[in-house]
Amino acid sequence: MLQRGIAVQRRLERLVLEERGLEEIVATIASAVGGTVAILGGRGERLAGRGFRRELSAEAVNAIREEALRHTADGHPFVPSHPAVAGRALAHPVISPGGGPPQAWVVIVRDSGGLGDFERLILQQAVAVVALELMRRRVARETERRLAGDVLAGALGGRLEPSELRRRLEPFGIGDEAAVLVFDLDDPAAAEATLERALAADACPAVVAPHASGRRELLCAVVDAADRDPVDLAADARKALIKDRGAVRAAASRPAPPENLRHSFHEARCALEATAINNGSAPEVASWRDLGAFTLLLSIQDDEALKLYCDSVLGPIEGGDEEYGGELLRSLEAFIEQNGQWEKAARQVYCHRHTLRYRMRKVEELTGRDLSRAHDRIEFWLAIRARELAT
Repeated sequence: MLQRGIAVQRRLERLVLEERGLEEIVATIASAVGGTVAILGGRGERLAGRGFRRELSAEAVNAIREEALRHTADGHPFVPSHPAVAGRALAHPVISPGGGPPQAWVVIVRDSGGLGDFERLILQQAVAVVALELMRRRVARETERRLAGDVLAGALGGRLEPSELRRRLEPFGIGDEAAVLVFDLDDPAAAEATLERALAADACPAVVAPHASGRRELLCAVVDAADRDPVDLAADARKALIKDRGAVRAAASRPAPPENLRHSFHEARCALEATAINNGSAPEVASWRDLGAFTLLLSIQDDEALKLYCDSVLGPIEGGDEEYGGELLRSLEAFIEQNGQWEKAARQVYCHRHTLRYRMRKVEELTGRDLSRAHDRIEFWLAIRARELAT
């Protein structure tokens, strides 16, 4: 029995080293025990399953899933009680690396007869091998996400040469036409996997990662836009994100060559911002049609010209008060965004309205402008937005 068990263990280890995947591992275990093997995720989702001669019915799988969820708190092995598998099945947890609830369950059901010592030995081995495979997949996924984050940051930050950018995007399946999708939601990093699955369901090659812009971190995707409508892609992805994460706002850029990704990102981000104040009348997915005044800023391709304009308007604030210049700019932005409503703007920057009034007087003193004048407020707004585009 031990010799047979060692032989099975070696085959399973080789499958992990060769990165053959859970389905091959499950097939080997099913053949060794002469039965059906299923791997369920920590939330009961099916990760893999294979039968030696027969498959489990959907009813039996659902019953085992429900029992596994009931055993999540204690994390103990259990004997499934469904009549179709009673007396010939056993479910064992795969412990999570950091402790806590099981990350998966390995379920073995013999085609006939109960589980003997050999089958229980194979189950123990299977649990260890499945844990290794899940760890390998997790490490690979985290590495891919770090690479995706680096590529996306370089692309959207304009730090990659066109030829290098195209080369870095090719492994992700992105060709001559690309678009940027942006999503505003709570905890963008936690929603990465959901967005990846949604785009994969649309058979859309993509690079997905959070990307910080100004005061807000957005969940972004660079997608291959050949023969695809980015707005439709964003709409489908938004539905999946809403189902999993709650409230989500979305925007999409127009298709463009990959070397224009930085401009595409700002187009989508600005469309998202332009529709933020529409009081419920915003489209499901914002696009270039919703840019409004942002069109003027995006049409200026010269970063130096944008920086020069920003310095002429905002420079006195940053240079005139080195200690509190950043706080003054944040307060000014909140005041303009809230259309001069003192209470709302003060809450946004976590200060009292009298403190905000003092800061705005300081801004007026440093710049020589008057915030009660529409012209000066427009120039401040343009300068703040231009600074985001130029950095």
